[in-house]
Order: sequence, then C-alpha cells, then structure tokens
Amino acid sequence: MKKIILIALIAFIFSSCTLIPSKKSAIDTDIRTGTDGLVMNFVQGTPPTSVYESGQGGYEGIFEFSATLANKGASDIKQGYLMLAYEEDYVELAPNGGWTVDDLFSTQEKTTSFVLNGKSIQNPAGEQKMFTNKLKTKMLDELSEKHDSLLQIISCYDYSTVQSAAVCIDTNPYETGGVKPCTVKDLTFTSQGAPVAITKIESAMLPSGGNTVKPEFKIYIKNKGSGEVINKEKIGLACSPKITPEDKKDLWNIVDITLSLGGEENGQFECTPIPMKLKSDEDYVRCVYTSSIMSAVAYQTTLVINLTYGYTQTISKSISIIKNPSLHTPVD
Repeated sequence: MKKIILIALIAFIFSSCTLIPSKKSAIDTDIRTGTDGLVMNFVQGTPPTSVYESGQGGYEGIFEFSATLANKGASDIKQGYLMLAYEEDYVELAPNGGWTVDDLFSTQEKTTSFVLNGKSIQNPAGEQKMFTNKLKTKMLDELSEKHDSLLQIISCYDYSTVQSAAVCIDTNPYETGGVKPCTVKDLTFTSQGAPVAITKIESAMLPSGGNTVKPEFKIYIKNKGSGEVINKEKIGLACSPKITPEDKKDLWNIVDITLSLGGEENGQFECTPIPMKLKSDEDYVRCVYTSSIMSAVAYQTTLVINLTYGYTQTISKSISIIKNPSLHTPVD
C-alpha cells in the first residue's frame, strides 16, 4: 500500500510541474518594436548649472560633463560621430580635457567616433556607453555679471529599418468567382525598432501581358524619432564643425530602399524616386517588380523591405557663467 501511495505521489509531482507556465523565451521577444534608435542623456548633475569665469591662462572655470549613449533600436551603429557645440567666445576645450569613453581616452577634439550594438536576442536592452569631456570658461567682459551659454552634444550615425510582410500575388486580381487562397490588400504597421518607420504597404498587380502580372508596392515611410534623417553618405560631414554649404547639398531627409520578394536577392525591383527624400518627415516610394509572374492560383510570399539612412539628434543644456570677483580689480 505504501508503495502505491509513493508512486501516486511522484506522478502527482511530475504532472504538477507540467502545469507551471514557463518564462517566455528570449527568442520570442520581438526586438523590432519601438521608434528609438540612439538615446542620449546628460548624466544627472552634469554639466553644472553655473560655473565661474576663467582668467587668461588660469585653471578656474574648468567643468566636466558626461552623457550616456544607448542604442535602443534593432540596428547596430557601425559609423557614429559625436560633436560638441558651444559658444566659442565664452567656452573652450579645457587644457586637460578630451573625450573619454567609459574611462578610456578617445580624442582631444570637438568630435569623436563610436560604434554601438543595437538590441538583439542576446542583449534585448542594446549596448550603452558613457562619454565624458571637460570644458573651460573664458573671461566675461567688464560690464557682464553673468552669461547664459548653451552646450550641445550632437550625434550623427548610420541606421536601418527592416520590415518583412506576407503579401499576396494574384495573377487574376479581377476574377471574382471561387475562393482564393489569399487576397491582395493593404498592410499597416507601427514601428520596426528604428526612428524611421514603414507605416503602410499598398499592393497592386499590374497586368504585363497574357496571364502575367508585375507586383507593385507603394511603401509609406515616416520619421517617428526625435531627430532628423540625413544622407548616409554624409554622416561624418554632418557632425563636422567645418561643414561647408557645398557639404549641405543633399544632406537632409535622404533614405535608400532595397526590397526582396520570396527570398530572392535584391535587384528585381525598380523604385521611384531613388534616393527617396522625405517631405515633412514622411513620404512614399513606389516599387515595381521587374519580372513578370505567372501562376495558376493566387499565393502568399514574403516581401522584405530594408531602409538605410543616416540620423542626427541633439541634446542641450544651458550653463550660467558667473563673474569671478577675484579676477577683477575693484573700482574705487
């Protein structure tokens, strides 16, 4: 009897274990959600809200500041630049300053470069680094008691947006009789883990002779991030303190697009306009499959859209530069 009870107890324990829900696997986590790419923030308390002016050749007025850079999107940043912008009449790089990245010296310039991995199954949060630098105030004029000066950190980097979608290919789109395996229809989306989002795909089947069609896709794109889209070929120039008017030509709102249908390599589509230039942060591009498709029945296949572009964004903080009484001769 005891043996029977023991066997029943063991069976109950094992059956109970199977009823406990397991934690969601990391593989099930969809990393291609959200509209963040790079997220920048000043470290709390830096830079200071106020700092004294510096004398000529003196070491007064040196202040440090730090900023965190976190890649919260699904694309790796392989070419990133960081640039300081400040009023040069009031602020300059400190003699012992220079960019450090996670306590490792980088460069004693206004700009530095970086790479930052995006979200992945292995790291759903994305990679983060801290950048630090030092600046030094200059002397105020005799009549000024203080001056509010703006400090900016500007980032420029490469990014991409990927969206795969199940689309219907129908060589007889106007035939209404019978039940079809799939229907040509519009698809809508919200985000793909990047600041530039594909929001809608409109599908159409263009007759191309006989019982063949050429699929056409009208793809709507929108900048949903907090920054601006830039030409991916000019990322370094966009974060250069010496950018020229010539460099600024074709700099803004340029997006490149590639597509593949049914797993085929890119090159089967003709898209217009190329490159695409966003208007008011959104626009659409029309892409036609260059080969004619023949099929006895409608069927579903996978369309993959890949957008590549540059992106820039800025964080800023105002600093009050206060007159240092010890640097001025009292007036009798």
